[in-house]
Amino acid sequence: MKARPGASFWVVLVALLACKSQSAVTGSVSFDGAAFETKDCQVSETTSTLGGGSVTTHTVTLIDGGKRRLSFSDSGGMRVSFSHRGAFDTIGQGCGKLSFAGSAKAGDARGHVEADCTGGGHTVRANFDFAGCGKYGLGP
Repeated sequence: MKARPGASFWVVLVALLACKSQSAVTGSVSFDGAAFETKDCQVSETTSTLGGGSVTTHTVTLIDGGKRRLSFSDSGGMRVSFSHRGAFDTIGQGCGKLSFAGSAKAGDARGHVEADCTGGGHTVRANFDFAGCGKYGLGP
């Protein structure tokens, strides 16, 4: 039996989707009292050099099905922000903890976030582990 043209396309597509790295966010995240249903996550790390010393900042961003983004950064303690459709709100600073291991650049970042933040008209409560998140703002 001869394969139909295009059949190999579907086989390759299914294989690629199966091989796509799967992000894992386990635990709980609530935004304004409702569960924040994470569909994807991204990580980034930036290093700044000031006065002869360097500081590396790590950020984990959770994205839901509506493309809303909750970002947790270890800049200045814990900094939590929310963005959607061009709007950006800082929800809190110094209201949690981000533990980060591995490297966003190497693609093996993992860690844990705990946050209880209120500000900018929003409340975020989070206690989750993350791994396998994509790289944000970094080339391959």
